[in-house]
Amino acid sequence: MPARRLLHYNAPFNYSAINNFASIRAAGEYLVLLNNDTEVIEPDWLQNMLEQAQRPEVGAVGAKLLYPDDTIQHAGVVVGIANCQSCLCAYSPRSAWLFDI
Repeated sequence: MPARRLLHYNAPFNYSAINNFASIRAAGEYLVLLNNDTEVIEPDWLQNMLEQAQRPEVGAVGAKLLYPDDTIQHAGVVVGIANCQSCLCAYSPRSAWLFDI
């Protein structure tokens, strides 16, 4: 299991600032940004993501996130016209995304 540590951010909530706070303090080769409301449902999730991150053609890895009703909250980001972004498969059934790892 890779080394890990928990950081506490003691300032008003700002998602970007929190991620920047963590990345500046990162000491390892890989950085995991994990929200405090995440519920892990697969025991090997971190190992599976790390395996993907170690592939030379991969620059970033993200997990499929589910809402409590088992629909997809987030399965990646796509950038489109005028640099607008959207989450893939949002509100789709859990099975809509083909690449479960």
